[in-house]
Amino acid sequence: MDQNRPNRKLDFYHIPKTGGRYFEVNTLNIVKYDFIKNGIPIKDKFHKYKDHKSFKFIEDNPFAITLLRNPVDRTISHYFYVSQGRQPFSGNIKIDKKNFFDYIEKENHSLHNFQAKSICNQKYEYFVIDDNVKDIVIDNNLIKDRLSKINILIKTEDIDLNLCNNVLRYIYKYFDVNYKKQLDNIELNAESFKNEKSNEMRQSLTKSERSIIEGYMEVDMEIYETSKFFAIDIDSTNNG
Repeated sequence: MDQNRPNRKLDFYHIPKTGGRYFEVNTLNIVKYDFIKNGIPIKDKFHKYKDHKSFKFIEDNPFAITLLRNPVDRTISHYFYVSQGRQPFSGNIKIDKKNFFDYIEKENHSLHNFQAKSICNQKYEYFVIDDNVKDIVIDNNLIKDRLSKINILIKTEDIDLNLCNNVLRYIYKYFDVNYKKQLDNIELNAESFKNEKSNEMRQSLTKSERSIIEGYMEVDMEIYETSKFFAIDIDSTNNG
């Protein structure tokens, strides 16, 4: 086993609106609890993974995990999040859809290529509605370099309890810890994380409407379509 493994931190780089809360509940919280429960030192293995931590800390060579989401779905989810209390929803999908397109086309550029900006961001963290994110410069080489350092890159659309279970097994194997998951009471049903309004809008999009959104997310689309996502192979060796 790589002698540096026991001393590596486990860092989760949570890009907003990519399913990170569900992932935390069903993996990271379980790992932390189980390590503590079994008397395994975690001081040098775990770092702050909640909130939206800057990818710049990946230069410290942690055991790194992040999620990428389909840019169209993520943008719609983000819009519904930031619009709470600011943009009333009519309940009419046509009107709400028009307001959404007005928002991303005319009013706000912070959602454009948001995942790429998150990866390039140099701040410690920023709020999900931080308007300053629109001024972050996208550096394709920096994105490529930082993503190359990710140990487990997950596609949000693939997340379910089975994938979380596989990730847990992979982490435990990496840190040479016996896997004894006994925390079913901590697991939350995915339904509790869904926003029906954003789901309704996603399902109502035509092919041309999706293309319009993708046009504002060119870098995010390239990252999403070309990345190699997590495929579990417990018996393989990953020196990370």
